[in-house]
Amino acid sequence: MPTNYGAPLNVGFIGAYSKERFQDDIDISIFKSPTILEEQLRDNPPDILALSNYSWNERLNSVFLELGRSQNSKLVTVMGGPNVRTDTDGLLSYLKSRPLVDNYIPYEGEKPFADLLEQLLSGGDTQSVPGIASLLDGELDYQPVDLTNRGRELDLPSPYLNGMLDEFLSDPSILPLFETNRGCPFGCSYCVWGDEALNKIRVRDIEIVYEELEYVAKHSCGQVTWIFADANFGVLKRDVDIARKIDQIMERKGFPNSVELWASKNTTERNIEISTIIRNNEPLIALQSTNEDVLMNAGRGKIRLNNLKAQIQHFRDRYIDVRTDVLLGLPGDSVTSHLNTLKDCFDLGFANINLHNIILLPGAEYETQRVEHDIGTKFRPIFGAYGTYNQQRIFEVEESVRSTATMSEDEFESFKLLHWLIYLCWNTGLFRPLLRFAHQRDLHPVDVLSKVLKTTNPQLTEIFERMRKESVSEWFDSREAMIEHYNNPDHFSQIETDFVKLNHRWVAEMYLSSGIKSIRDEIVKIIDPSVDKDDESDQLAWHELRDIVDRMICGDLLQEQFSETLDCSGDTIACILDQPWLIGQESLKIIHFRPEEDVSFCRYNLHRDGETDFSFKNLTRFFEIGGLKMLTNRLRLTQELTSDTPKSVLPTQDRVIIPVLSDSGS
Repeated sequence: MPTNYGAPLNVGFIGAYSKERFQDDIDISIFKSPTILEEQLRDNPPDILALSNYSWNERLNSVFLELGRSQNSKLVTVMGGPNVRTDTDGLLSYLKSRPLVDNYIPYEGEKPFADLLEQLLSGGDTQSVPGIASLLDGELDYQPVDLTNRGRELDLPSPYLNGMLDEFLSDPSILPLFETNRGCPFGCSYCVWGDEALNKIRVRDIEIVYEELEYVAKHSCGQVTWIFADANFGVLKRDVDIARKIDQIMERKGFPNSVELWASKNTTERNIEISTIIRNNEPLIALQSTNEDVLMNAGRGKIRLNNLKAQIQHFRDRYIDVRTDVLLGLPGDSVTSHLNTLKDCFDLGFANINLHNIILLPGAEYETQRVEHDIGTKFRPIFGAYGTYNQQRIFEVEESVRSTATMSEDEFESFKLLHWLIYLCWNTGLFRPLLRFAHQRDLHPVDVLSKVLKTTNPQLTEIFERMRKESVSEWFDSREAMIEHYNNPDHFSQIETDFVKLNHRWVAEMYLSSGIKSIRDEIVKIIDPSVDKDDESDQLAWHELRDIVDRMICGDLLQEQFSETLDCSGDTIACILDQPWLIGQESLKIIHFRPEEDVSFCRYNLHRDGETDFSFKNLTRFFEIGGLKMLTNRLRLTQELTSDTPKSVLPTQDRVIIPVLSDSGS
């Protein structure tokens, strides 16, 4: 399945630091592909094997540790990364349960790894290196490094500027990844950045950062997306200058088209300035929850919610769509508080509400609070993290929160279908205009979608019940039960060939069963009583809105390119585009169309060997790789509008509805 990955910047920094220190005394190779690493371990066994440890490669690492040791009995193994408890008991337990791991670096790896190399190059052993945990006579040998009293400067050589990452820059499936500072002052309990040892922000030399940006612009293959791994981009004044540098490259090179970053939480004006500079037309402002007690319990008390709301309003005033993330299962979260958070997200005007389970990560504070918050967890496979390596069936395990002291597992599960309806009906834009119309009449979208789930429509009732069973069945009570299940060759074959995210699977099912139309009918039936029967303009707007939404729904994904001009009231278009300045325009001409690029995308991905392929499996894959955007056709305005048009109006990133102020294009 086509996808994108980030460049291996983490191990790149470690490699660049060691290479600068030891020059030609060492040879370092960096791997992203497990297949290529397996080949190299067989053909050219190393003296040292160092692996990053994350939840999505933990079991895969065990395979390569075993293979590496079998090829070289004197192999020294090193592991590092956040997927481990960092207290002494946690490190001791981890090392005892993994005898093939000689050394573990729980925090920053550049200096400890280089110090380990120095001891090995001088003929010594690997014991008692500060910052590295190992076993000595069965006991933990670990001298923690004081990470809290380090200087503000992060003096690291660049793995870009020394050419170490060139092979990854030339791969279009790998996205450039940058780090301009390190550390996070916010102690979110569910995040490994919340560790106290990592809360001091340290900065890299800005001139080196500039050089890296220029180097990647010159040596990459024009990847349209760049990613910044800073925990809080915008927390420093200089981040505005970095944004200007990015903008210069955008203007000169034509890429990147988008910049993924995690904005600082409390620097409202600076975040707005940065977003304006890099033309980030779909910024992410992660709320996680809007309940102050829940946020305090989760370690987000330092984050001022009003500052986030001010940022949201700034973008909304300029008709820029904003995304948010919301977590289910935070400490103290309840059915009521989570429902209120969902409603707040609609009230605040988010165009995309991403809803997530909490993955319980070793090393995060929340993972150590199982008893305190009565956390119940279950296990499922990690999507995309499976394959056969060294003739072994490998799959990774996700542990997620499924109940807490304030929310039962049944209550957790009750949100699954509601979250999915928000995803289908709102995030994709499919029925966003209908829900927005209801919202304007004090009928909340969350209430509308909740009522859809209580439908008496036999088709939807049957589908929803099947979805509920599928949602429950993907979870295992224990890690061991899941591993035993998928170690069965038949079950593993299913995960390799048929395992998909339920959100996309269910969209495919709805499309093939005409369930999308049934959901539309339910939404219309729920909203209809709120329309003022004595108000002719309200009736007209409702009629026009339904007609346009019906036209926009793409019932045939292989339909041809087309364009048609429609007359519509300004009030209706204002509701569709969420642009109130159109209210009062008596009649506007809009173009309803399906562009050639959408037609080509569908033709390419819905054909196999010259035959149309609307199989359930292929359609699910189609939606996974971007086909969700194809469920709707597009709209644009045709004419120059009045002088009342706000100068700040920009073309929205909403794929479904793209306002354009003239005939010049969409």
